[in-house]
Amino acid sequence: MAQTLYSSTKDHINEFATLRALGSSSGYIHRVILAQAALSALLGYALGMVIALTVVLLSERTALPIVMTPGLAALLLALTVRHVCHLRALGHRQSDAHRSSSGIQPMSADAPALWPLPTLRQARRLRTAS
Repeated sequence: MAQTLYSSTKDHINEFATLRALGSSSGYIHRVILAQAALSALLGYALGMVIALTVVLLSERTALPIVMTPGLAALLLALTVRHVCHLRALGHRQSDAHRSSSGIQPMSADAPALWPLPTLRQARRLRTAS
């Protein structure tokens, strides 16, 4: 899944560069990327739930039925959206290193983190500050 999201972000670098050239802020581009990731998550979740509910229905009359509660389904939805958005943000960050020819300004090291782990620059800065 990570490779698919990374490839999708990298494949659209030229479109993001066009948006940037037309005056879009990097925040707007990040929101577009995260919206695409959320849509991917929702579509994947819907397909997964159809398969899961089919298995649940088929297992009802077996010796060991599978149970899918609404709370579990909601938790899976939240985890799916969070995971896909983090992967998409990570893919966008990694593609920043490959943008020198596209004309898009890379994110600064002081930009708010989209991924909970610090960037390499931030980690080095924290290490030298200690």
